[in-house]
Amino acid sequence: MDQKTKKMIDILPTRSKEEVTKWLKQHTHIKSVSRDGSKTYRKAIFSCKSRNHENQ
Repeated sequence: MDQKTKKMIDILPTRSKEEVTKWLKQHTHIKSVSRDGSKTYRKAIFSCKSRNHENQ
């Protein structure tokens, strides 16, 4: 969700680490990520080494 506009940015159709990582790398303006308890999402978030996702 965009914190300024309060509009949803996207809901990803997959739980694949590769696809989530790819999506994150295509959306470099994102500063924080909300996720469920999925370890796959966690791994994808932290695999984006050029990004700082302290707030997940």
